[in-house]
Amino acid sequence: MKTKDITTKVVGKFQNGKLFLFYQNRLIGKVQLDQEQFLLNEGFKVDGDRIYAMIKENEGHQPYISHYVDNCDLGWC
Repeated sequence: MKTKDITTKVVGKFQNGKLFLFYQNRLIGKVQLDQEQFLLNEGFKVDGDRIYAMIKENEGHQPYISHYVDNCDLGWC
């Protein structure tokens, strides 16, 4: 399974003592600040100070958008 570094694209929102983590406006996990612990949804992982999305290589679709458009001829769609 491939990984994609999404650290700079993760957004945190603080609510009720927890930091909720979002990627492409989808909740991917939370950080319990009192325990300094990451709790991420399936398909995501933390390694050191980086957050990664897990991408299955043999699937016909990519679960997370990497571009706004694909297959454009010299930028024209």
